[in-house]
Amino acid sequence: YYGVGPHLLQYMLLNSVRFGSFSAAQGYFQRCAAGEGGATRELRISEVFLCGSFSGVCIAATLHPLFVVKTHQQVNRLSTVEAARRLWQGEGVRGMFRTFAAGFFRFPLALGIFFASYE
Repeated sequence: YYGVGPHLLQYMLLNSVRFGSFSAAQGYFQRCAAGEGGATRELRISEVFLCGSFSGVCIAATLHPLFVVKTHQQVNRLSTVEAARRLWQGEGVRGMFRTFAAGFFRFPLALGIFFASYE
């Protein structure tokens, strides 16, 4: 069960960021769509996709080190603290943000599709 603790923490934080940022983006698009008249309408599928993509960017920007520590922990069968310590001592900040750029492709695309398919 290596990595279960950080995995659960990661998903609690991930869902908070996912739905919080989606809701904020959705509110922004609804305010823009309302304009001066104040009438609301359903968001277009493209707007929902953009809200989901924004959510993905927020996740990639804030939670990436948790993904790295969890993966390092599971691969090397270490405790959470030991995995974080080894990453930090071995590679510093760079180790905590390994594959950081890939998250900015993965999460916005995945969450754009995720939210657009449910709306």
